Amino acid sequence: LSPNLNIGGQCQVPQSCATNETLNTSTNTCECLSPNLDISGQCQVPLSCTSPTTLNTSSNICECLSPYVTLNGICQLPLSCPINEVPDGDSGNCRCANGFAENEFGICVTKAPECGSNATANGEGICQCNSGYRPNPSGVCVPDNTH
Repeated sequence: LSPNLNIGGQCQVPQSCATNETLNTSTNTCECLSPNLDISGQCQVPLSCTSPTTLNTSSNICECLSPYVTLNGICQLPLSCPINEVPDGDSGNCRCANGFAENEFGICVTKAPECGSNATANGEGICQCNSGYRPNPSGVCVPDNTH
């Protein structure tokens, strides 16, 4: 009977499709009309992306093309940072990499270890006992009474 359709050898009531969809009578499913795309189960007009982005059709979001990265919501070439520094994606600036700290000149150097009392870090980031002290078997700097 009308308006039933013969779908897979069975009489079925056709789906009711939205205005931006068309009925596929072979499968009794609604499909997006061009230029719409099925995005998370809904027919949507895809975003128009500009270079250097491309459309992610599953999310309808413009994403940066490699080697570009998103900095402050904008596609930009990644920062070229000095040695011991890495790009900070949030600020768009370079920051010291893990294990490094900025010295008084703004240069990232090996982070000085936390030395106990009576010890200081040498230029290689190793704690050494101060003059007049020696390490005990546990590595703690104690007064050197051997003199």
